[in-house]
Amino acid sequence: MGRDRVYFGDRISFISSSENETKNLAKIIYKKIQGNLGSDFLILIEGELGSGKTSFVKGLANLFSISDEEVTSPTFTIIQEYLSDTVKILHIDLYRLSQEEDLIKILAFATEKLRENYLVVFEWGEKVELYLTHFNYAKIKIEFGEDFDQRFITLYLHRNQ
Repeated sequence: MGRDRVYFGDRISFISSSENETKNLAKIIYKKIQGNLGSDFLILIEGELGSGKTSFVKGLANLFSISDEEVTSPTFTIIQEYLSDTVKILHIDLYRLSQEEDLIKILAFATEKLRENYLVVFEWGEKVELYLTHFNYAKIKIEFGEDFDQRFITLYLHRNQ
């Protein structure tokens, strides 16, 4: 797992060989994000259908003792909330949203939750990246690998200047 790290400034790449490894990498990546961006940031996850975006969120949730069963893809509900004793996670899926007005409204809602100390995670986060000029955020890009279960996961850190 950790043997496949490559450092390029604000970009770190990983290779996952299974869903469980993707979930474990999510925990490592979250700690890297927190160590670089502090506590006030958004997480954007980008990847094709079936690439492992929700599995990645499950890994984040597991870090805070939230079970896999509690984490479901919010493709139809748009938003899911997960609560533990230590963290509140807002999981937003932008797949079905394409209108700028809707994206801005969701981002405004997410901003309020961020101020309430929520960990805010967007699936299909590239849809709101354009609007994040005043935010620290981490972009996680998940790409299919050469084997069926293999994924290339890249972390990009963006600091508000």
